[in-house]
Formats: sequence, structure tokens, C-alpha cells
Amino acid sequence: MLKLTQEQFEWLRGTQQSRVNLALVAALDTQWPDLAAKLGARKHAFIEAALAQADQLGMGGDAGIEARFVNLWCVWGPSFVDKPGFEWAATIARDIRLDAWAKIEQLTLRSLDMLQRQMVMGVTPDKFDAADEAMAAAVGSVGGGLGAPKAGRPAVRDACDLSAFDVAISDQPWRVEYRMAWSGSEAVVRLAPLVVPAQRYRTDMPRPPGQPQEPRQIAALAQPASRGHKAWLLARSTVDHVCDADVHPHVEIKTDAGGQVFDGAAAWTVKVPLHSVDLLTLPPPFPMAPPDAGTPPKPSGPVRTDFTKGLLCREVPPRYLHVSAQTCGHRRYGAPLGEQEAVVAVHPADQWLLELKTAPQPLWHWPQAQPSEMPPPPVVRLERDGEPLPSSDWARAWTQLNATLAQGLGAWHDGLLKQQVLLHPQLDVEPGLMHGSMAWTWGMREMVQAEGSSAHLRVQALVRLMACSMNLQVAGELRHQTAHARIRLHAQGKAPLEADLLHESPEPPLPGKLAALKAAWRFPFTVEVESMSSPALGTMTLLPGGKPVALVGELGLRPRPDGAGWAWYCLVKLEAALVPLRVSDPQHGQTFIQRDLWPETVLLDWSAG
Repeated sequence: MLKLTQEQFEWLRGTQQSRVNLALVAALDTQWPDLAAKLGARKHAFIEAALAQADQLGMGGDAGIEARFVNLWCVWGPSFVDKPGFEWAATIARDIRLDAWAKIEQLTLRSLDMLQRQMVMGVTPDKFDAADEAMAAAVGSVGGGLGAPKAGRPAVRDACDLSAFDVAISDQPWRVEYRMAWSGSEAVVRLAPLVVPAQRYRTDMPRPPGQPQEPRQIAALAQPASRGHKAWLLARSTVDHVCDADVHPHVEIKTDAGGQVFDGAAAWTVKVPLHSVDLLTLPPPFPMAPPDAGTPPKPSGPVRTDFTKGLLCREVPPRYLHVSAQTCGHRRYGAPLGEQEAVVAVHPADQWLLELKTAPQPLWHWPQAQPSEMPPPPVVRLERDGEPLPSSDWARAWTQLNATLAQGLGAWHDGLLKQQVLLHPQLDVEPGLMHGSMAWTWGMREMVQAEGSSAHLRVQALVRLMACSMNLQVAGELRHQTAHARIRLHAQGKAPLEADLLHESPEPPLPGKLAALKAAWRFPFTVEVESMSSPALGTMTLLPGGKPVALVGELGLRPRPDGAGWAWYCLVKLEAALVPLRVSDPQHGQTFIQRDLWPETVLLDWSAG
């Protein structure tokens, strides 16, 4: 690519400007012969002074605009914008809200209006109009089209602009929200009407100088199309003058599914329905791998469950509508309003309720093949806007919690049998996992401000759960040489999870609040070793100072791996059990040993949400 040096560029620009100046002098002789004769040898100085003032007023750099400004000098005289009686011209020329084209157009139109009322020194409106066009054309032929109107500019003499643009979301008396509160130990839930702040936005003033044109951001809540038209977008364009009543204003509404166009009178008031996605039929952002159904749990390995189809605190991206209202953007007086835009984010208006009550588990005992008794199924209530929904997924998930823990304990017992370190192992367990009650409600809500609105997920939760009230006893026998002993390990403790969460504003962020709903526990084992009688008189006793072993766990909320809301999770595991022992034998003397009863073992890895 050929590049010019700065000196070459300055020479080329000077040459081009000289050609434009000569063309303007020639046009002055043709269009204003009396003035040209009066100026005589000062014609070039007259042109250069006019161009200098045009540049000073922000109308330089475009030969066509400069030529039309010279034409104004020919009518009103040199430096007319600085003379008394021409305050109107100074107001237009020094209005920083106007670009160069708008300034020259308004100066020209105002001049035409004044010439219509009173002819100035024999200058008629037609003569002025013809000279304006001829002088712009003269520099256009010399300057390579510099005098031609820019693409997208209005035709000369046509005023076409919005005087106001209104956009609104229709009133929504159908909106409701769940309200919850404690009454003793019971959560009281009611579905209350919601007073929605009015969303009506009007633009009737040009934007301040230097401020970029940005679409107005609006959040609207709506229901799926299958539930009817309840939310509407209203857009109104007010115009005083347009170039063509069948063309302007021009309103476009674009969505991901297509768009609509309205012209002329049809664009004065536009009303379109708003619809959101249906969360009940919306697939997750990406599919999860299917669980290994029917695969028995491995001894000492984690036992996992699949996810429900629930929607706990699910937030999905909104549907977007882009609204634009256009005219030529030209006024006879003042700064034009110009094109107006609004981006409407349509969120689901659904309000959800989940209530769950579970009972504690009974005593389980191994080496029985299965626990003798399971707790009753949980009581689950799932609603959307007061309408009951199937809740079998939630009930099945909580039922799986107990069954999965039983599988994990059974796998652990089988592992003890195979290792043959702890002989004749017996387990007695009162699990007490995640029983109690909780109530959740969630749904989107708008935050309305003067310039626009946004939406966030409102969440309320009342949680009264016993995360874990474990009572676990492990018993068996140990043998070493001639020594024989009974060993019993006992872990017991309680870890409640209680929370009253109310999230009604976007700050602080909701994920941090949900992740904080957590209970963690560590229940150390007490260890008792009782030496059993032996013909060889060997004994076995527990050494003090060994590393304590414990039952540890965690219960709380975390994001689902598929991004579709949040899930409850519960993790229960055993720390590795290494027991130090002293063995005394008449034949072998005193020996110190360590028995590895079991490795670190995951009993439960469960999720539901």
C-alpha cells in the first residue's frame, strides 16, 4: 500500500483546498455577480475568511458544507454570526449538540424563512435556494464528490424527527409472589398479589453533548405463550414533521425468532405481546452423563445418585427484544432527538414454591443383609403460581438418600469382612440424616429506576433441618499371636442446619448466600479395647496417644453441574482408622502394633435439586 509522508499529505491537501477555493470564486462570479464585482480583487480573501469562520464553528472539512456557508456570507455579509440581530445564527452555529450538517441545514432553513417574510437587497428565496445548491455542486465536481450529501442524510429542506419516544410495559395486575413466615415450628405460606412498579419511559430531550447513544435497558416479566398473553410492550413515536407520512416514523422490533416492521401511522403506537421461556420444558444448558443404573456400589467406594428434574433457584438467560424508532433525524430548530433504541430483556414471571418434610431414620443393624426398616417417604409440595406440580422427583431423591446411605454402610461392612482385620464386624447405626422441614420460594423480580430496569432472582428460604444426628457403633474382634480382644468404636453427635434467608436485592450476590447454607461436622470415635481370656495368657490393650479417627460430613447447596439451578448435596465419610495396641505374651514378650481397621471410606455422596 502506498503511504504518503506528512509533507506529501499537507501538499496534497493544500492543492485540493486551492482547487476548492478557485471553484468557489468561480461560483461566486456566476451566482452573485453583483457581490463579485463589488469585491473585485478581494474575492479570494472573502472566500478564505468565510472558510476560516466555518472551520472555527465546527463546519470545516466538508467542501459541500463549506460552500453552503460561503453562500450564507453572500446573503448576510461577512462574519454575520457575530453581528447584532443575528443571535439566531450564533445560537445555531455554536450549538455543540449539532453536527456540521445539522448546523448548515438549520442556518439555511432559517435564512429561507426570513427571506420568505422579507426580501434582503433583492435576494429572493428562490435565488438563495438555487445559489445554495449550485455552490455545493461546484465544489462537488472539483473535490471528488465532497459537496454531495452524505449517505443516510435527509433531503435538503425536509424536517423529519421524533419529538418524543415512549416505551412502556403494560400494567400487570396478575402478578403474585409467595410470602413465608414461621408460626411456631410450622412454615406458613401464602400467595400474595404483587404491586409491580410502573415501567414507563419517555425521551423528549436530545442527549447531552459528548454522551454516547446507548439503548435503554428494560427488564420485563412474562409468562410462556402456552399460558396466554399477559405482558405487553408498548412503544409510541410522537412526530411533529416528517418527510413522508407513509415512511416515517419507522419502528423495528427484532427478536431471536425474527422481527416486525411498522411504518408511518402504523408506527405511532405499537403493541406486541411478551413471552418468556417455559422452565418446565426448557432443557438444561448441557446434558449430564446418565447415571450407571443397576451398577452395585463398590466396597469402600462413593455411592452417587442422579439429579431430580426440579428447578431449585434456577435462573435462565432472558429473551431479548430490540426496539428502534427512526426518522431522518433533522429539525429546523434545535438539536434533533434522532434514533431511539430500547433493549427489553424478558424473564420468566413464574413464582415457585417447594416444601419438604422428612422423618428421621430408625436404627439399622448389620450383618443383616438390609436395614430392617426405612423411614416413611417425605412429604413434598411443589407449586408454580399456586398450581400444584408433580413432585415425585423430589420425593424419590429423599428416599434415595436413605437407601443410598444404607448401600454405603453395607458396602463398608462387606469391605470389613473381606479385609479380615476386624473380625466378626457388627454395625449399629442411627443415621438421622437431613430430617426436619424446609420451605423455599423463588422467582424473578424487577428493579425499576428512572432510566431503566433490571431483574434479579428473589429467594426466600425457611430451613429447620437436622443435617446429621449420627449414632454409629462398630464392634468386632482383633487377634495377634496368642492375644485376643474385643474392640468397640463409637461416634455420636448432632449438626443442625437452620436458616432464614430473604434475598430481595441483587447485592450481595445470591450465589454467595446460597453457598453459605451449609453444615459440617466431625464426630470423633471413642475406642474401647477389652482383652479376652486366652489359654496362652496373651493380652491386648489400647495404647494412648493414637491419631483420633472420626466420622465427618458436609451438607449444603451447590450449583448443579448442568447449570440448571442449585442442588442439595450430602457427603458422609469415615477417616482412616489406625489403632495402636500393646500385646503382651508370655512367650514373645511385649509387642507394639498398629491395626489398620479400614481406609478412608465414602459412605454417601448424594445430590438432589
